[in-house]
Amino acid sequence: MELKPRFKAGLKPKNPLRLKPLNRPAGHNRYCGPAVVSFCTGWTTDESASRIRALSGQRAVRGSKLVHVLGAMTADGIVSEFVDGFKGLTLAGALRRLRGAKRLTEGRTYLLVAGNHFQLVTGRRYACGRIGEIVSVADKRVKRRARVASVFEIYR
Repeated sequence: MELKPRFKAGLKPKNPLRLKPLNRPAGHNRYCGPAVVSFCTGWTTDESASRIRALSGQRAVRGSKLVHVLGAMTADGIVSEFVDGFKGLTLAGALRRLRGAKRLTEGRTYLLVAGNHFQLVTGRRYACGRIGEIVSVADKRVKRRARVASVFEIYR
């Protein structure tokens, strides 16, 4: 399967998304949905959970649906685009396929749902709420054998 580039050859998105450090003060929400929103926006995880609650109607965010996480990011001007052809691959296989198609570069950020968990990947950097910081994709804490459910490219 061939991945079609969204931009003409050599062009990057106008406003690439830069990952920010996780903003999770002691005692704040520790789940992965609000953590991913925090990595993208810079909001605290409680502010992120509040945005997710406004969309989902949940009393407390202990699990998030993809539509609510993407909706919370949209409130900060982040756009998402579904990338087809990754369902069922492992996280390692998805990263290999993205890298082989020259899509996994520093200026492009991907939201992956793998192993019932939200993860962000840009270039060789990886972020998720379980780890709590931005690390290399080769870090031993990255669960590379988790099965990918969906992949989205996100940008401003």
